[in-house]
Amino acid sequence: MNQHRMHIISRSNLQSTVPSIVRLLKEHGAFDFPVLPNGLFPAASLHGRARRAMNYYLVWVRDNVHIAHQFYVIGETDAALKNVRTLGAYFGAHRHRFLNIIDGRVDPAEPMKRPHVRFDGDTLEEVRQQWSHKQNDALGYFLWLCCKLINAGKLVPSHEDLETLALFPRFFERIRYWEDEDSGHWEELPKLEASSIGVVIAGLGQMQAILRTESLRAALEASGVTPALVRELIARGSVALNKILPFECVQENEQKRREFDSALLFLIYPIDTVTDDIADQILANVRQNLEGPIGFARYRGDTFWCPNYKRRLRPSERTDILTEQSPRMRIDLTAGEEAQWCLFDSVISTIYGRRFGDTGNVALLELQIHYLNRALRQLTPLDSPLGSLKCPEAYYLEDGRWVPNDATPLLWAHANLRVALWQLERSAERYGGPLPTP
Repeated sequence: MNQHRMHIISRSNLQSTVPSIVRLLKEHGAFDFPVLPNGLFPAASLHGRARRAMNYYLVWVRDNVHIAHQFYVIGETDAALKNVRTLGAYFGAHRHRFLNIIDGRVDPAEPMKRPHVRFDGDTLEEVRQQWSHKQNDALGYFLWLCCKLINAGKLVPSHEDLETLALFPRFFERIRYWEDEDSGHWEELPKLEASSIGVVIAGLGQMQAILRTESLRAALEASGVTPALVRELIARGSVALNKILPFECVQENEQKRREFDSALLFLIYPIDTVTDDIADQILANVRQNLEGPIGFARYRGDTFWCPNYKRRLRPSERTDILTEQSPRMRIDLTAGEEAQWCLFDSVISTIYGRRFGDTGNVALLELQIHYLNRALRQLTPLDSPLGSLKCPEAYYLEDGRWVPNDATPLLWAHANLRVALWQLERSAERYGGPLPTP
C-alpha cells in the first residue's frame, strides 16, 4: 500500500474493501493520535534525531483545529472538546497579545507581537524563536471550530470562554483583516490571501450564529462584540474575498501574486465558505495545475522540501522564516519538482463524497474513490523505517527518487485521511447498502 500500487478500491468492491482497509489501518495504529494530557496534539509524531532537528513536537493551532474537527466529524466529540477548551485556555492566558494590538500599544506588523499560533503544548508557554505569527487563518480556524461546537450544543461556554472569544473579532477589526497581509497556511511571505480571509469569514459566521442566542449575545456585547460589528466584519471580508477568488492572491508584486494554491481547498472543506461555482473553479485549478504523481504541490515554485533538500540547505535554513533574503528564495525549480504534499487528496475525496451524498451522481463517487486511492498509496510501506502505513507530510525528490520527508507521520494528514475514509463509508452505504462492521 504505497505510491506505486495500483488502485485498491473500486465501485465493485466497496462493500468488502472499505471495512478491511479501515481495520488494517487501525491495526497498524494509523489512527492512534499521540495526544498530550491536556488534549493538544503535536504536529507530527517524531522520535530521536528527527524530533531534535525539527520543531514538529510543538503545537500548531491550525493543525490542532483540523485534527480536533476530525474527531468531531467521526463522532468522538469529547476529544474535540478537550482540544478546543485547551486552545481557548491558551489564548485566554495570552490575551495581552490581542489587547496590546486592539488598544494600539504595539505594531501589528511585527509578527512576534501578534498572538502566537505555535507554542509549547505541555506548558502552554510561548516559544521565543522568531516565527511568522501573522497567520490570520490560524486564529480564524479556532474561532470557527469553537463557535461551531457551541452552536451545535456540544460546548457550553463559560463567561471566561466568551471573554476570550470576544477578543477575536475586535482583533480582526483592529488589523483590518480584509486588507491585512499575513503569512497564511504555509507561514511564508506575507500577502493578501484568499485562504486566510475566507477562514476568518467562516469563524465570524459561526460567531454571528452565537449572537442569535440572547444570553450569549449579552455576554459578548458586554465585551464589545455586537451583531452589527460582526456583520460589518463579514461584509468587508466578503468584498475583499470576492475580488480575489478563485485565486489565492492577485497582488501585482510577482513574489506575492499566486493564482493556484492548494490551501484554497480548505475553503470548500471543512470551512464551507465559498459558493458551488467558486468551489468548482478552485477544484479545477488545483487539479489541473498542482496535481502530481503522488500528491499535490502546495503551489508552483514551492521550495520547501525541494529536490535534495537536506543537502541543499543547512538545518538553520530549512525551517527559517521565509523572507526575500532567505536562501530558499534563490532556488529555481522546474515545474513538477515541488514536494508532493499528502494533505490534499483526502480533502478532495471528502469534497466529492459529500457531493455524491447530496446528488447520488455516480461520477462523483468515482472521483471520491480515485482520490482516496491516491491518499492510500501515499502511506509508507509495511517495512518502512519510518513506520508502516504512516502518512508523511510530503514526498520530495532525493537523487531523483520520491521519498517521504522527515515529518512522518504528520497528524493533520492522518486526520484528513480518517475523515475521507469515514466519508467513503457513508458513500458505500448509499451506493450499496450498509457496510459490515470492520
